[in-house]
Amino acid sequence: MELALDKLNAEDVLHKLVNLGVGQLPFGGGFVNYLVDTVIFPSPQVDLWKEVEGKVEKLVADRIDNMVMTAAANSATILFARLRAFGNQLRQIGYVTDPQDRKQRFAAMLGVLDSALAECSALPGAYCLTAADVLRPLSLAHIAILLELKAMEPHRYEHQSALNQTAILYSDLAGKLFNRSMAWRRAMVGRGEGFLHIWDSNETTTYPRTKTVHVQVYDKFWNNVWQPGPNGVSIIHKKADGLRMDSVDNRYEDLLTEARNALTAYDTQLQADFLALWKKKLLDYTAGPDGKSGFMKLVDWDGVKREKEGKATTGIRVMTFPVVPTPTAGLSGTPVDRLELFLEQQMDQFAATGPRYCQTYRLSAEALKGSNAIMHTRADTYDTAVACIFFQERGRMDRAADLADALVLALNHDAKGGGRIMAATRADELLDRGRGSTTSEFVHDGGRRDVGNMSWAGIALTRMYHRTKRHRYLHAAETIGTWILANCTVGDEWGGFSGGEDQWGNKLQWRSVEHNVDAFSFFANLHHLTGTKAWADASASARKLVLACRVKKSENVMYYVTGTGTTKVLNDGVIPTDTQSWTSLAGIDPGPAEGYSLIYMMHNMDATSAGFPGTKFAQHGTEVQNEATAGAAMALWLRGDDAFRNAATRYLDSLVKQIGSAKNGDGYGVVATPAAEATTGPGLGWSYFNFLHVASSAWTGLALLAKENPGANPYAPLAKVGH
Repeated sequence: MELALDKLNAEDVLHKLVNLGVGQLPFGGGFVNYLVDTVIFPSPQVDLWKEVEGKVEKLVADRIDNMVMTAAANSATILFARLRAFGNQLRQIGYVTDPQDRKQRFAAMLGVLDSALAECSALPGAYCLTAADVLRPLSLAHIAILLELKAMEPHRYEHQSALNQTAILYSDLAGKLFNRSMAWRRAMVGRGEGFLHIWDSNETTTYPRTKTVHVQVYDKFWNNVWQPGPNGVSIIHKKADGLRMDSVDNRYEDLLTEARNALTAYDTQLQADFLALWKKKLLDYTAGPDGKSGFMKLVDWDGVKREKEGKATTGIRVMTFPVVPTPTAGLSGTPVDRLELFLEQQMDQFAATGPRYCQTYRLSAEALKGSNAIMHTRADTYDTAVACIFFQERGRMDRAADLADALVLALNHDAKGGGRIMAATRADELLDRGRGSTTSEFVHDGGRRDVGNMSWAGIALTRMYHRTKRHRYLHAAETIGTWILANCTVGDEWGGFSGGEDQWGNKLQWRSVEHNVDAFSFFANLHHLTGTKAWADASASARKLVLACRVKKSENVMYYVTGTGTTKVLNDGVIPTDTQSWTSLAGIDPGPAEGYSLIYMMHNMDATSAGFPGTKFAQHGTEVQNEATAGAAMALWLRGDDAFRNAATRYLDSLVKQIGSAKNGDGYGVVATPAAEATTGPGLGWSYFNFLHVASSAWTGLALLAKENPGANPYAPLAKVGH
């Protein structure tokens, strides 16, 4: 019985897909529905995809050749699973009518197709003919999805770019499979080495002794069907009778020559026939008889050339806004006004209204093409919280509320829940619809739930409640605080709170000074708002840990280290800038010791990069890091002594100048570092790059505001924060 798959005229279907517009298709469901309803499942009795699955499933069951059996079975098993999953998705897609839902389904289907394609290409040469059968409907589905995505969003070149790559990929893959298959097919004849099976018969016993010599060549895959037995089917059989056994008989060499010539002729005809078969199965369909039709008609060759030259689509697919910032020369506005504009723009990169995080970094056009391009979609909880506090201090409660609401949303939709907030989400999608509308995860390092990020969210939310009296903010803050108390409290004499948990839920046993400074302020805010003693006790515990991490070298030389290891052992080789500045801003120990740690910071963290003074992130880091610089400037200014304020002014002047003249600046925001890269040093291990940065910008704005308004200090007690 002829199968529907054997009757599939892929060239004709491809022609219709390429040449028909959406409005011309027989029904309005789009290219994919057209393919599904007219080709893959045209009637209840015909299920072409089931036949595709059946061909691959047969590979799993067949035991064709011990040498390829294991590899084939593994590849075929995985491929069968991919096809089964994709077939189920094909059967369901007709019921999905919402455009956004279809786009999400298509994205998932393309992922399965890419994996199936990889498994298909990995099949051993013995099974490449089956791969050709599978690739025809597989490629049609692939092309139909890309064509529909292109029709849905014709303004986005990325879909045409995907079509370019996919069409070329299938054409190249068809050629590679053919070459592998041809090499394997020829190897099935004469063991792939021109082997002649020579045997004798009719030997005589009387003089002169003679014999009949037979020369045979076998084909293990004769007629494109696997043949039984160790050698397969005899395709050449030559013999010579009466050959002398007791002397040299030249007819023996003539016989071998005749057999070899027949083998050469057979091989030549085999190649021609096998090529014709492959042309029919795949080659003419993918590249076309002339190499320019078939899939090649889908390719925008001018676009391919532009992509190779780096001119095509990077700026179209991924952009930051405004594309060209407005020059500041001759325009009104203070540095704080411009910082506010920058932070507004970072909020609005992917959505203009509603709960949303700030995009943490604004990458330059060049950086969007490089290895750091992934940072384009990073949105840190910490950066968003600091920006929220900045907008509160500016009286922009509309902006502050959107960011605070985003923190509440991230809390409520966290995939693990219980009061957790992830360290970083995706700036372009706070809720991941593909994962049940849970909070999205910036997968590279944002999946952890740490005390520092969560406490910063709590500080922003308690300040919002202090100003608005909207209970949702206090409720969210209490929820965060409860989780920290339940999961991170350390009961030894040093007290404080451990790090939190990593993205897999493993507990982080170390204790961070920065995190505990954050927790100290956060819990103090909760106590101020509620009067609950547990919050006061938590704040005191965090303070105890911070003080335990202070190193006193002499009466007037002291500093705070980064924290502890997994036990009561100080990590005294890592001395960050913010463990000096933030402890001062939080009022951990507002006596002389506070001044000594700031002096230590001034002497050991000061640096100059690209002509701009500032502080390093840590004593053993490199280059100026502006977030740390702004925090140091605020702490020095609020300390109040002339020497401290002179140092603060030097740093603030540098930050303001960088707004207008640092490399990759735009006249509005502050870059993370004026250098190409600022390292945090041994024991910390990450770097900051010369990109515009929300935390650096928000901290700079708050430091400038704090010169006149000490309540702009994020760690200020709520009693000193305006309503």
